[in-house]
Amino acid sequence: MAFYTDEHGNIVEEKKTFTKPTSTRASSALSIAKVFGYMFIGLMITGIIAFVLAFIFYNWAKTDSETASQALLITMIVASISTFILSFVVNFSLRKNKILSILIPGILYCVAIGVLLSTFVLFLDWRLLGGAFLATSLVFGVMALIALLSKGNLSGLAIVGMGLFFGAGIVSLFTWILMLVSPGTFQVFYWIITLGMFAGMMFITMFDIWRIKKIAEAGELSENVSLYCAFQLYVDFIYIFIRLVYFLGIAYSKK
Repeated sequence: MAFYTDEHGNIVEEKKTFTKPTSTRASSALSIAKVFGYMFIGLMITGIIAFVLAFIFYNWAKTDSETASQALLITMIVASISTFILSFVVNFSLRKNKILSILIPGILYCVAIGVLLSTFVLFLDWRLLGGAFLATSLVFGVMALIALLSKGNLSGLAIVGMGLFFGAGIVSLFTWILMLVSPGTFQVFYWIITLGMFAGMMFITMFDIWRIKKIAEAGELSENVSLYCAFQLYVDFIYIFIRLVYFLGIAYSKK
């Protein structure tokens, strides 16, 4: 125990204050950078698979277009089913607290997405894909800056984003009636739904990045959690990229 004499000459016991250890800004920034690094690796795997597979099918079609087309169709079906299954595997693997339980299915998911995106490389103009990727990177970068520099609580963005995304998805289930009754009205509702889901995903992405920042500041961004967070950001990035390919494709076709 430590004592000191106050201004009245009384001996007083010195009370020690204990502060809860927190992550420093440097370690927090490093942890966040690691998550984005893992996301970049996933995107790189997807890009390599997409270009390599597109090259294989392109040259295969020159010699046997019918067989190549059938093989491409089967490959796309298998990849679609695989992404659906692997997405559940990754989400449930976080509970096991083992790095390989997320790493392996996460890599396989990136490969499966690369297989699906090989059709983009195969059939779309490279300038369109390059522009969409650049636009996605810029949009993602702006959202990341907003989320990382924000001092407020962005949890409300998750509620708004989920509401827009799933609300638009539910409404889209009934738009086929408009397509039969009023095609013109259907087109208007289609674009409202599409843009609503896109805006919803952007809000969700900002919330995901903000949540990662909070986890890093709390010092809870372990290796396993980092991989899981990187997977979430990867999914957000791919969704935004596919949507921008669609939007830019429409604009490109009207030229």
